[in-house]
Amino acid sequence: MLFKKSQSNISQIILIFWKNSKILFLILKYLRCDEYETQLEDINRYVEHQNGFNLKNPKLIISIVGGTSQLTLDENIYKAFKNGLTKACLNTSAWIITGGTDMGVAKLTGDSVKDILDKVAVIGIPTWGSIAFRDELERKTDNRQNDLYVTYFPNRKKYDKDENLVSLNPNHSHFLLIDDGSAREFGRAYTFRSNFVDFLKKKHSNLVYLAIEGGFGTLVNINEILEKKSAPVILIKGSAGYCDLIIDAKNEDNINKM
Repeated sequence: MLFKKSQSNISQIILIFWKNSKILFLILKYLRCDEYETQLEDINRYVEHQNGFNLKNPKLIISIVGGTSQLTLDENIYKAFKNGLTKACLNTSAWIITGGTDMGVAKLTGDSVKDILDKVAVIGIPTWGSIAFRDELERKTDNRQNDLYVTYFPNRKKYDKDENLVSLNPNHSHFLLIDDGSAREFGRAYTFRSNFVDFLKKKHSNLVYLAIEGGFGTLVNINEILEKKSAPVILIKGSAGYCDLIIDAKNEDNINKM
């Protein structure tokens, strides 16, 4: 089963959000998937199909890992990250893969590429049960030419952050919403996301991981990536967290070997 229950004809969101006291309207495509019954080949087919995401094959896939909480980079580091990511995307027609939420590295990444969102695919893969106001994504508000539009208004003041709910970041072009039956359990979609990224690499193109800040979970993710030897991992020095700890440990090891 590729789609969850009655979601088989839902493919687009009208995402409404406040910015500088103005309401902005974005049309973003999404797909809600059952984690246990969805085949990666089916998702890939939908991503490529003209009636689905209709994405062209990328020359590079950039998967972003790292911190999921409030994240602020040094201004110079942020500029270098933004400029480097923008250049890589424009030169390679890259797909960027993130957790898709309006927190941490997913928000940082989306906000960094928002000016080129019409030229790059930024695919968010969050856990369905951790999305704030996810009931709005099931509400039918308009039906034209077999496209189903729903309204999503992520006003974060309306929910308690202790409930482990988070809004979708508006600066993404597409979303794969992974439903594993859980509720208010943040980050459970990472395993699915990792498998999907590995599938994309085998089928399409080169893959690189970009790690920013992060806690123990990021360390575990990086270790798994390196053990699989599936792709190189670029650590952003100066982003703090476990990324800096890994870099410092590696530098110390190199010094000891001299």
